[in-house]
Amino acid sequence: MTEPSELLQVEHLEGGVALVRMNRPERLNALNPGLIQALNDWFGSLRTGNYEVRAVVLTGAGRAFCAGGDFAPRDPNAEPPAWHRSHPELESIRAIRDADVPVVGAVNGYALGGGFSIALACDVRMAADDAVFQVAQMKRGIVPEYGLSYFLQEALGRQRALDLIYSARRVDAAEALALGLVLDVVPRDDLEARAIALARTYAEGAPLGNAAAKRLVYAVEDPDLTRVQEMSIAYIGQLRNTEDGAEGVNSFLERREPRFRGR
Repeated sequence: MTEPSELLQVEHLEGGVALVRMNRPERLNALNPGLIQALNDWFGSLRTGNYEVRAVVLTGAGRAFCAGGDFAPRDPNAEPPAWHRSHPELESIRAIRDADVPVVGAVNGYALGGGFSIALACDVRMAADDAVFQVAQMKRGIVPEYGLSYFLQEALGRQRALDLIYSARRVDAAEALALGLVLDVVPRDDLEARAIALARTYAEGAPLGNAAAKRLVYAVEDPDLTRVQEMSIAYIGQLRNTEDGAEGVNSFLERREPRFRGR
């Protein structure tokens, strides 16, 4: 099995459960290239047929699950990157979905933008009572990425998905439970223990049966998820070159609400 990096803490527990923490607490576990690659490598290693790990709990170190992408201003004079079919940030989602073991998301604090997608990529989710979800990309003048527009429609239906996307409003843990985005809401201090207990019940199942069942559940959606991910990358590339795209970045850096003009 791939060794975790310092950006991804992995603790092996009794019963075949691995507790995995995204570990950039000073940045609210925002996704930078190192953390993305660590997620890709470690979850990718769970497709080797070695069932030392039989279930996973994924959470964030500190006070957030994952606050999305590690936002940095884009150089307006930089050459646009060549188009690639494979993007590491997309592979993180697929690595979690394709892992041949149940993955329980233990959502503590913020799950914003790409962090919302990471949470929805988990097979089931348990939220702390302080959890907050948001389609934060819409505040930046771009579109939901990491497959988020697909996951929201899958989980909520078209109308509710578009409501969360258009409004970019924050969803607290109680509403997330009512909407069916999470399986349960528990006190923050109990989150990891409760998620581990749930993962242990899954780990008691037949490893090959769990792997096959997971593949069957997701088989019908694989082509659609891939298409949405790739289209999102293309749209974002265009939107970042607009005035509204620049305003989204500037408003974030200046800690104010954006003023979009449709240009």
